[in-house]
Formats: sequence, structure tokens, C-alpha cells
Amino acid sequence: MTDTCAVSPVIGVIMVIAVVALIAAFVAAVAYGVIGNVCEVPCAALVEEGVGGGTNVTVTLTHYGGDTVSGAFNTSQCLELGDT
Repeated sequence: MTDTCAVSPVIGVIMVIAVVALIAAFVAAVAYGVIGNVCEVPCAALVEEGVGGGTNVTVTLTHYGGDTVSGAFNTSQCLELGDT
């Protein structure tokens, strides 16, 4: 007879190590952006001035830093006070 008592635990340990290695590889691939399409949102520092009461209000937006803001504002549209 042959002694096969230690074969099953060794195969079990090898399988657990393989599963842990696969999970670690998947997590690392997601973390480094290899898997999945990660979309970054633009970030900009804007300060608005001139907001207040009255009938003739001029709003000025000043870009202090961050990503370029283009196409976000349509200057051909003007809203009257009370419009939504």
C-alpha cells in the first residue's frame, strides 16, 4: 500500500494559494486601471461675483485654476429674473 494521507491537504493548500493569487492579481489590475474604464471628472476653481438683488445684475465668473472650462456656458442665452 502507498501512503496518500498527505496528498489531499497539500493539494488544498496549493488551491487556496492559487485562488488568493488570482484575487490579488484582479484587485491590482483594477486598482492600476488596467481593467475597467475609469473616467475622471474635470475639476476647476471658479469664483462668481456680482450676484445680488436688483434688475440689472452682471455675473462674473473667474477661473482661478484647475482644468479648462470650455463649452459649459452658452452666452447667447439670458435669463430674466424670475425665469426658471
